[in-house]
This record gives sequence, structure tokens and C-alpha cells, in this order.
Amino acid sequence: MKKNEVKMKRNEILKKAGLVVVLLAVIALIVAIVIDSASNIETVREDGIMDIRERTFNRQISDIRLNPGTYIGETIRMEGLIFDFGFAGLGEIYGVGRNGPMCCGKDGFIGLFVEYDGRMPDEDEWVSVVGTIEMSDQFRGEPILRISQITVMDERGQEYVGK
Repeated sequence: MKKNEVKMKRNEILKKAGLVVVLLAVIALIVAIVIDSASNIETVREDGIMDIRERTFNRQISDIRLNPGTYIGETIRMEGLIFDFGFAGLGEIYGVGRNGPMCCGKDGFIGLFVEYDGRMPDEDEWVSVVGTIEMSDQFRGEPILRISQITVMDERGQEYVGK
């Protein structure tokens, strides 16, 4: 009988421990949801323009590129470097973004292809741009930023973004 009592006590303890683990997991999930909603991807200013900020740059750009339908027609403001991708006879192809992780270190482009009717600043200039997200056949279904306003900035922001 003692063995059965010990076995029953052990099972009871295991059940309680299992409930505690489940309860902790639920609490962790609720905390994660609250934190995520508190640091919402979309930071909208009073002027209705979505700002892409340094702290969440990679995450916001990734969300725009992965879910372009959500952002089509949205006006955004962001800062970054001018990237000139017009090599190998491809014509004038520009991007605004930051350096990020890729295969070999800080050699990736985290940003958006852009189209602008005016003269583009030189490559590697730090700019602030405002524009509208559109889809473009030229970029194989990638969302682009149609720039309406571009300003070359004297002060540079964070050129490399990680996670």
C-alpha cells in the first residue's frame, strides 16, 4: 500500500507541476502579446505618415516586403542610405535603406527600391524620404517606395541594422 500511496502522491505532484508549467506558458504568451502591441510596428504621427524608425527598421521593412498588400497606398517616412543598383546595364535602379546581415557579414540591403521623378542624390548619401508604397512590375512583385519628398541629411543615423 505504501508504494501505491507514494505513486499517487507523485502523480498528484506531477499534475500540479504540469498545471504550473501551463500557467507560466499562458502568462508568458500574454506578456509577449502586451509587449508586442505596446511596440506596434506602425508608428503613425498626427500627420498620418507612418514613420519607420531605427529601433524597428529591419522589422518594419521586412513586414512591408512580406505583406505588401497591407501597405499599398500608405505614406511612409524613413531615413537611410542611397543605394545605386544600376550595374550591369540594368538602368537606373535605386534603393533607400541600411546595411544589414546577409551571407558574409554586413553586406545586405535592408530597405526598399525607390522611384523618384527628380534627380537622385549620390550613392551613400544619407537621406530622409517620404513616399507612397506601390507595386512595380519592374521589381518582380516587390513593393517600391514612390518618393514624393527627399532631403539629404547632414547627420547620419544608424547605418547597420541587425534584427
